[in-house]
Amino acid sequence: MSYADEKIIKAMNTYKEGVQGNIEKGILIKEEQYIFEEIGLFDNKMYIMLPKSFKDMPVEQAKLKYPMEQRPQIIKTNEGTDINFTFSLLEQPIANRQVKLVRDSLKRVLRSARPDMKFLENGLEEIEDHTIGWFEFISNGIDGKLYNMMYFTPIDGKLMQGIFNCPAKESQNWKIVAMQVMNTIKEGR
Repeated sequence: MSYADEKIIKAMNTYKEGVQGNIEKGILIKEEQYIFEEIGLFDNKMYIMLPKSFKDMPVEQAKLKYPMEQRPQIIKTNEGTDINFTFSLLEQPIANRQVKLVRDSLKRVLRSARPDMKFLENGLEEIEDHTIGWFEFISNGIDGKLYNMMYFTPIDGKLMQGIFNCPAKESQNWKIVAMQVMNTIKEGR
């Protein structure tokens, strides 16, 4: 096989690796197509784009994956239950100007309680009229290392906490998607 043939084959197979597309038109991750739709959460106080194929995690599965009593209120998961978007609307009042403080405080608490976590990037996003604070970390899960992205924003004057997680080995592809999903959060109309 010639060098030119190898380059052509490699180019033809690029769809098998990485992420192509965006959540408006659909995303291809390792030969699997994900179509996104906007859904309302918390009695339509919040809207977000999520993969159509992700469903509510069954309660028994949620108890195993999130054993603490204060597990997320909403857990959307793929068929294999290893890629998850979770959401909780907490009673804690919050304003945009407090998002960075909440993000940094929770990150400090987690770092103190779980020194085994490896913290990665963090940031603040200004989306329309609200601020989203986020950070990412690697933790140990039941099935191995997990990539997590935790994010916060005011919804209806209360703290909305979202978490995305997937196997750490899948994080390179899914981080791109999680960031796009996070940036679609809108307060209810």
